[in-house]
Amino acid sequence: MNKLTFLALAFCALCSCKKDKTGNDLEPPIICPPMLVSATYSGQLVISPITPTGLAYTPAAVTNTELNFNANNYVSTKGSGTFEWNGVKEMKFTDTNTWQAGFDHNTILNGKYTMESRGDSLFLTKIFEQQISPPPAVDVIYFSYQYRLKRIK
Repeated sequence: MNKLTFLALAFCALCSCKKDKTGNDLEPPIICPPMLVSATYSGQLVISPITPTGLAYTPAAVTNTELNFNANNYVSTKGSGTFEWNGVKEMKFTDTNTWQAGFDHNTILNGKYTMESRGDSLFLTKIFEQQISPPPAVDVIYFSYQYRLKRIK
């Protein structure tokens, strides 16, 4: 009887143990996309009105811009701050400047963006949170804010 009790207790103890993650099991946190560790991009911020169905019209505004990335910090033509990357296709920029009113604050690189990289090109498109739909009799124009950049350094 003692041997059976001892074996049952030993089995329970072994089953309740968890394997610690060590060595290659642990993945380092993703800090920065490899192409942005230390890079300078130049291009345009393209602001385009879009319909609720997503069809884009001719751009409403095109502004030349430059972005300088260094680790998780950035400096742009309009603003500077830090950014986080989710490891896939989304980046969150946090502008650290104080701004006055009187202009479109969406032109500041701040908030969530989808990121797409093709060769030496980088595309950042602003993500807006879902808004309540307007009444059917009201026409609303939505805008897309997209950085279209090429690596220069």
